[in-house]
Amino acid sequence: WNDIGFNNPDIISPNINQLAQTGLILNHSYVQPMCSPSRSAFMTGWYPFRLGTQHNVIFSQQNVCLPLDKTLLPQVLKQNGYKTHAIGKRLRLCYNAPAAPGVINQSRYQAGT
Repeated sequence: WNDIGFNNPDIISPNINQLAQTGLILNHSYVQPMCSPSRSAFMTGWYPFRLGTQHNVIFSQQNVCLPLDKTLLPQVLKQNGYKTHAIGKRLRLCYNAPAAPGVINQSRYQAGT
């Protein structure tokens, strides 16, 4: 917060300062303290407590899954002509279970379906 010029005059960041002056500063961000709740909110646009993902990290062996009726960000992007691809840290928002046949961890993200 204090490492950009428009919040700290000791920091030289003219490009970011110009963006702040001519654009919109989003300075009220709310995130969860753990990765699974944050990712589920980001990927669906729903609060984690509405998804049942607010309590802890979802591990692959847990009997926990995002509700399958929720549309994920990559699905919306694909519907609008974008190509999706999973990179970086694994996304564990689902597990392989009878309730979610064929949906294993990040496969909904990669497939965008």
